[in-house]
Amino acid sequence: IHRRTAVPAVDGYHPQSPKIEFARFNDAVDEVLDYLDALAWARPASAGILNAQGLLASDREFAHAVVGRITEGFSAVDAVIEHLTRVARELDALTDPYLRERAQDVRSVRRLLLLALMRKPLAEDDPGEPCVWLVEELDAATAIRLDQRLCLGVIAIAGGMHGHGALTAEAMGIPV
Repeated sequence: IHRRTAVPAVDGYHPQSPKIEFARFNDAVDEVLDYLDALAWARPASAGILNAQGLLASDREFAHAVVGRITEGFSAVDAVIEHLTRVARELDALTDPYLRERAQDVRSVRRLLLLALMRKPLAEDDPGEPCVWLVEELDAATAIRLDQRLCLGVIAIAGGMHGHGALTAEAMGIPV
């Protein structure tokens, strides 16, 4: 079994001045956008999902909220966690199951931005041998990178069958 948590560890992040935190945030957004663009190019069938996530990462209101928190003295990491966790919870509270699944996309962007802020690779290492993946939630960016020869299936602790990760994996022939 290959395990992955939804929120990467942010221990060891050392906040700097607001000016540096702004730059870190902007660099993280650029890195995530480049990563999502590369995934969309590699899997055109999922380009719409990835482009939508890119729009979320580069959203003006999101950037404004993060910049506001950084100005108040928060780190870029804390600002991203706070804002995107709140947005995901708001979506989770909706009655429409399809719209609730969009919270997964928000959490996916949060995960990618945190990895970028922590200077960790956005693409997860392949375990190198056949196994089942155990994830808190399967997002589209992870599903797209699954190797059909090595991934025997995915067990997702949260998320439904309407989530973009589950739909993407199943379209690739990987049971979820």
